[in-house]
Amino acid sequence: MYNTTPEQFAGANKASVETLLTIANTAFASAERLAEGDTSLTVTAESRDEIGQLLGSIASVVRSNSSMAEAAARVAAGDLTVRVEPRSRRDTLGNALAQMVQRLSRVIGDVQAGAGALNDASAQVAATSQTLSEGTSEQAAAVEETTSSLEQMSASIARNADNSRETERTAAAGARDAAEAGG
Repeated sequence: MYNTTPEQFAGANKASVETLLTIANTAFASAERLAEGDTSLTVTAESRDEIGQLLGSIASVVRSNSSMAEAAARVAAGDLTVRVEPRSRRDTLGNALAQMVQRLSRVIGDVQAGAGALNDASAQVAATSQTLSEGTSEQAAAVEETTSSLEQMSASIARNADNSRETERTAAAGARDAAEAGG
């Protein structure tokens, strides 16, 4: 059997236990910061044991979340050309972000098409308004010309009426003079 005492065993493994505790504390601190949304972490795994695998997994999550945060920041800045690559079908955040970018691109395209149609309709309304304005101006000129002609006709009729009365007076005076002279 082994001739080591518990004290000897503890002393020999103290360094290993302290190293494991340091790595475990690093993993815990990294997980806490990641849970708070901090994607500026740098996590490295220096061993291949279970603790190293845990740190490697945390580093992978940090890189993925950092990539998604960068994509979201670009979308927030108005860049809808960003390509979001979900890590898998189960990547809820990546798939949701990719769908959001696609839908926002579609909505922006629809808004741009609507704005173009509105611009075209506005131009048609302006052209119709111009045509209507020109037609109204032409009609106003025609009404003014007709009014002027009617005023001229009215003046001419009034002169004719005056001339007719004068002719009637002259004829009546001539008939009276002829009747007095002849009779």
